[in-house]
Amino acid sequence: MKDHRGMLSILEACRCLNVSRAGYYLFCQREPSNLEIENETLAELLKEIFLEHKGRYGARRIKFVLQKEYQLAISRRRITRLLHTQGLYTRGVRRKYRRQKTGCCSVQKNLVYQNFSVKSPHTVWFGYIPTVEGTLYLSTYMDAYSRRVVSYRIDNHMRDELGVESLETALFKEKPKAGLVIHVDQGSQYISHLFLK
Repeated sequence: MKDHRGMLSILEACRCLNVSRAGYYLFCQREPSNLEIENETLAELLKEIFLEHKGRYGARRIKFVLQKEYQLAISRRRITRLLHTQGLYTRGVRRKYRRQKTGCCSVQKNLVYQNFSVKSPHTVWFGYIPTVEGTLYLSTYMDAYSRRVVSYRIDNHMRDELGVESLETALFKEKPKAGLVIHVDQGSQYISHLFLK
């Protein structure tokens, strides 16, 4: 109502908000409650801790700091609410991908050089045509000569077993002669120990 004091009189504003004038004046004169005073003091402390840790501490860590250094027991929800009312949000953490140890997996030489024109069946197979339907992954092996899918496997993960099981099914079903080239991308599931066996 204070913001619109020039546009409306107190009487008109009270009628619009369905509030009595006496109630409005009592509200303006009342002292802040103990909880409001406590929240203001706590909000300043939370902001100090938050900025001290460069915005990386969320409610859980701040709660731990409050317990350890200030002996205060405050709920995470209250901490979160007080941070958010000040516009303070934690920074996201960049996750580092786990890299496989060097030397554990060998990167294979490209024998095909993207030339998929072959003279006879079962000389070049290529695999891993990913499709995503929700969280499904498709691993296929296709004969480069006939363009026929020799084997496929669909699963909700993209671990080593997906490519291995698909390849084992293809080898069992087709029984190709020695010298078969299997052309796949260099994804982690295709250069793992399990696949290279």
